[in-house]
Amino acid sequence: MLQILLKASTGSVKNEDGTTTNINLDFKYAMASDEDIKRVENEGTRNGDNLIRLEDNEYQSASGGYTKEIYAKEKNPETGKWDRIGMESLTDYKLRMGNSHTAAGRYYGSPHTAFHEVMHLFGLKDWYKSAAAQRIVGPNDMMNNSKSSTPIIHQTHWNSWMKDIRVRQQQQGNNFILNHFVE
Repeated sequence: MLQILLKASTGSVKNEDGTTTNINLDFKYAMASDEDIKRVENEGTRNGDNLIRLEDNEYQSASGGYTKEIYAKEKNPETGKWDRIGMESLTDYKLRMGNSHTAAGRYYGSPHTAFHEVMHLFGLKDWYKSAAAQRIVGPNDMMNNSKSSTPIIHQTHWNSWMKDIRVRQQQQGNNFILNHFVE
């Protein structure tokens, strides 16, 4: 039987005007039906839900993501072509968790690993790839060390979310789905 207990996380950000904004991350895990899987895998019917696939293999846990090119809204009149104006890194809607074989038997990745991978779906990137990044968030940050016995979400992440939320609100109002990296 698969049992997952995950508490919601809350953080706050100090605004320039002296006020404080609270950000709440709330999770609900449910077994996906075949209809749920079809709906989430189809970009036209996806509603912000994500999929976690638990696979019976030695696959290392990972969350998907990709980069797409951003082009100007109008063709360049001189060349007659669409000019590339940038790149955007997007998170995928799914993650995979394999299992490991230990003396106690086979088990899927740890709850901390699952939480780390879910945080990628919320736009956070790995912070363990350089010593400088590790020092910024510290040894217990979920995106630096998913094996920490006392995992935290560093203030840096809350600040990144708030900055992104403000930009998205200006562009799209209050109703948007986060599908891109914020860091």
